Amino acid sequence: MKITIALALSIAALPSVVNAQAPKAAKGSTKGGFPDLIEKVMKTGIDDKVGSNLAPVIGLPKAMPMKLRETVVSAKNKDTDIRSCLVVIGEDTRPICVYMIRSKKSGRDHRAQYFRINLDGKLEKAVSSQGKNDENDKAIKGSGVKFEQDIDSSEVKKAFDAEMSYWLKDWLKKEQKAAKHAVQ
Repeated sequence: MKITIALALSIAALPSVVNAQAPKAAKGSTKGGFPDLIEKVMKTGIDDKVGSNLAPVIGLPKAMPMKLRETVVSAKNKDTDIRSCLVVIGEDTRPICVYMIRSKKSGRDHRAQYFRINLDGKLEKAVSSQGKNDENDKAIKGSGVKFEQDIDSSEVKKAFDAEMSYWLKDWLKKEQKAAKHAVQ
């Protein structure tokens, strides 16, 4: 199902101070290490905000504060491939959900895939979007298109598993190892 939406795919910065704790591992959690990922992003992530244009596209009721960590997969000229993990924060400064995002920009075309994950590590929603940027690399109003995805499809499961594997096995392990070496 295609829904045309005017959206700015960028996330506006919000300088704020958040002192929240990540939840403890839930009983029966299906994704080992997921609470550790939440805790690490909460402690080391950049204070930011999911903007009011993006929030309804990815399933949030309104603009909301978050903690953000990003890693550049590749960048050449203006073409980029970026992985992002963000923890959305509720009014009580506690995490309410996590988004893993794979964002690719090629020329003026921009594509992103958003995975909404509950605090137990279970995929709740998958959305992809595509849009166009102008010559100043700003989203062109009205060019954004959102695609709801079936979270039970093999394609979505494969892409989600790849993102979870990256953030839990590659990124988190490297961060934990670096923190351990910094203490010694």
